[in-house]
Amino acid sequence: MSAFSLAVMAVCSSSMAAASSATPAKLYIGYYVEDAANNPEDPTVGGVLLKVPPHGGRFSGLMPFSFVGCEAGMDIGTVGGTRVGTDLRGEWKGKVDGT
Repeated sequence: MSAFSLAVMAVCSSSMAAASSATPAKLYIGYYVEDAANNPEDPTVGGVLLKVPPHGGRFSGLMPFSFVGCEAGMDIGTVGGTRVGTDLRGEWKGKVDGT
């Protein structure tokens, strides 16, 4: 497993909060950069956009990325899973370079 850095920021708007009396899911926007020293053949950079419930339950989102040195363009996959406490567990589904 290669090392990478991940940065995430929570985004919330008052219009989201006014739409429901229940506490709305928060939008998390972040990015990651795979360490090229640990994975020099194809270091990856990408983003992550997640809609996460405030106290637990199912979350979903998107994860666009690009492999340095591979086919031109950007790949994107869906992310889904469950939040329990502060832990997020899930999986990514999608295609890489169209396959």
